[in-house]
Amino acid sequence: MKNQEIKKDNRSISRPYLIFAIIFGILAAVVIILIIGSGIAPQRAAPSVNPYYSENVNYPPRGTEKVGLIVLLIAVFVYLLTDSLFAFRWRGWKKSVYVVIWILLIVGSMEYAMGAHVRKHPPLHRPHPAYLWELFPGHEGTTDVGGFTCKLKVNGHGFRGDEVSKKKPADTFRIMILGDSSAFGYGVNQNEVFANVLGEKLGRKYRERKIEVINAAVPGYTTFSTLIFFRGKGVGFDPDAIIISHNNDPDFDWDEDKNRASQGYIQPLLRLFYRSNIYMCLRREILNAKYRKKPHLYESVPEDRGVHRVSAVDFRENLNSIMDIANDRGMKILVISMPRKAEEFEDSENDIVDDNKDILIEEEDTELYQYRKIMKEVTEEKGGIFLDLLRKWHDLPADPLFLDDMHPTVYGHEKISNELLIEIERVRWIQDKKASNSR
Repeated sequence: MKNQEIKKDNRSISRPYLIFAIIFGILAAVVIILIIGSGIAPQRAAPSVNPYYSENVNYPPRGTEKVGLIVLLIAVFVYLLTDSLFAFRWRGWKKSVYVVIWILLIVGSMEYAMGAHVRKHPPLHRPHPAYLWELFPGHEGTTDVGGFTCKLKVNGHGFRGDEVSKKKPADTFRIMILGDSSAFGYGVNQNEVFANVLGEKLGRKYRERKIEVINAAVPGYTTFSTLIFFRGKGVGFDPDAIIISHNNDPDFDWDEDKNRASQGYIQPLLRLFYRSNIYMCLRREILNAKYRKKPHLYESVPEDRGVHRVSAVDFRENLNSIMDIANDRGMKILVISMPRKAEEFEDSENDIVDDNKDILIEEEDTELYQYRKIMKEVTEEKGGIFLDLLRKWHDLPADPLFLDDMHPTVYGHEKISNELLIEIERVRWIQDKKASNSR
């Protein structure tokens, strides 16, 4: 008699539960229609002049959270419906397992759908707990990079260029480019970047060898990010030579790059969380709320309030560490001192701007000069090649060479590739693979 009453009670519970599930489904359908009507195409927040803030407030692309919410509403409706039809009778461990499975299904479905949306509309960058940010693997197409439209492709390893195998093929001379936006090819098409042009020229000249040039440069990087990348990931590609090009270290910011990176002990956990689009959407909104209260973070940093992204002391240490890693593995080293356009520095008290020349000439007491001096000293101490394009180019008109104050044009990349080819031939990199680094 008692069991019959329990069964009767259970049957009576399912009917209002079912009605509730149907009402929820109707409301969910209305919300989904409104979400789709508002658009789920990715949108980008206004970028900051500071790349650190831009990458944090724009990933995942806006619209990703809407996809996740749609999947959440559908999944919850299906759960309520199935639960109201039969699973509401379950008790104890059986019910607990059922609920846990559904939670995993809902979260998994949201992650899959949100990930598919991001992959369908891949951004150029995504945040990284150690490097601060990295290129998004699989990004391809015509992209607006800092106001300049160009065609580019990011391969599965996160490098600009075609796919390459991590294991170096036999009889291959592999060069890896490390650096920032100038080396990345800011504003120029894939086949016009000096890394690609150099690879083609070397391939035509040394037909008996397979030549690979991997462009591992990332816009906005300093030697801080490059060192962590090269030590943790870059060396795994076993390059025979590295070409280093950095301009960003002396730039002013609100904090040093090293203070923004996550602490080592928490990085493994954050690497896992950073692959979760649910977590990254929540992180993005929290950071957006934080930055809205600090609008100055989106502005250029005045020298009297900011600090160098990488101090001169750390700059020397980072270069030493990168080159020590390369030398320990028998890699050849070439460092480019990239020029900058003079008009950006016309108000500087310590820089000389010749009216007849457009390339910046620095006085010895300027900080930019000191960083370049460190770059030259470390390169020569480590037995590398120092290619001083600042001095080589300062008699040339700047407009044909630069898109803006520091990024080379197609013509500029062509000239860089020619200068590199001359140096590589001079020290016989390809002919004598086992030779030590030459100056």
